[in-house]
Amino acid sequence: MDQSITVQKSNTGLGVFAAESLEPMTKIAQFAGPVCTLDAVPKEQLNYILRATKDLYLTPETDARYVNHSCDPNCFIDDDLFIVTRTVVHQGTELTISYNRISESEAQDWGNFWHPAWSFHCQCGASRCCGYVNKYITDEVRPYAESPISRSEPQHALK
Repeated sequence: MDQSITVQKSNTGLGVFAAESLEPMTKIAQFAGPVCTLDAVPKEQLNYILRATKDLYLTPETDARYVNHSCDPNCFIDDDLFIVTRTVVHQGTELTISYNRISESEAQDWGNFWHPAWSFHCQCGASRCCGYVNKYITDEVRPYAESPISRSEPQHALK
């Protein structure tokens, strides 16, 4: 595990927290694990999978699997599947990503498929919280609040 993060109890189960203050664009953990079709994903892993392509899903086996959702996340996922900080993240702060934000090109390539097991009542507490996560959205539908780099960061869909 990266020494700059810890996995510990959060308000939604386990979460990933900054063990030290982190600068913007710091890579903190990478999604890695087996890739397969949705039908081959074990049922108990459905809440952790990362959509890799239109038809393939990655089941993370690293601490990245414990990064929770926020409607105003402090991290994003880059093209190499690293979780990267968007802003300064202070020691002790939970690291978050958006589970349902995808790019316009991903939306066009992947379509609207959303598995019912991925839906949940959001508890992020952000001022622009959507309340219920039950579909993919794009920046054009709901831009990040006060994000200086939101248009340039690559987005991958989760859950």
